[in-house]
Amino acid sequence: MFKQMESAGLADLHFASDPQSGLNAIIAIHSTLRGPAIGGCRFIDYASDEAAITDAIRLARGMSYKAALADLPHGGGKAVVMKPPAILTATH
Repeated sequence: MFKQMESAGLADLHFASDPQSGLNAIIAIHSTLRGPAIGGCRFIDYASDEAAITDAIRLARGMSYKAALADLPHGGGKAVVMKPPAILTATH
């Protein structure tokens, strides 16, 4: 995990868990050099914790690039919330 953070230039990686709801989340902060990190949240099934970490890192890095391209005074971050199997999603 630390090697992955280093190769992506990631500043911070945070983990959160709520046993009552069964939700686990990963918050990746790629950069704050241009200002506070901006980004969104993704809520999907992940095959593994490692897949969720990789996705959070990749998305946070992308947000840094998007903010820089838009000349915003922000860095990039992203949160991924790992959907527990017990939560059903609506189908159309």
